[in-house]
Amino acid sequence: MLRKLLCLAVGQDTAEATALARETGVSVRQVLQMIETLERLGYLEEVLAGCGQPCERCPVREACLFRHRPRLWMLTRKGEKFLATEAEEKTAARRPTSAQKLLGGIV
Repeated sequence: MLRKLLCLAVGQDTAEATALARETGVSVRQVLQMIETLERLGYLEEVLAGCGQPCERCPVREACLFRHRPRLWMLTRKGEKFLATEAEEKTAARRPTSAQKLLGGIV
């Protein structure tokens, strides 16, 4: 399921958790948990926008433009390799083996 979510998310420029939940058939909460798992595994990395100061201690937090920003993630190199391996496995599964080629020539 993690692989499916990653493929769906990467296949789009941007993806909202609600759309990913609908496409995978799980709740939004589960999608967010899976995204956190993919981040922990090193396949995704959160992109932080803003000033970098913790909001709790910020003197201008009420007027902050970054306060209600969406969370964004990007695919890491490890994630790219993971998806490339997935694509190679699918291609290899569709490719006939030597025995299948031989038998195909006889039939």
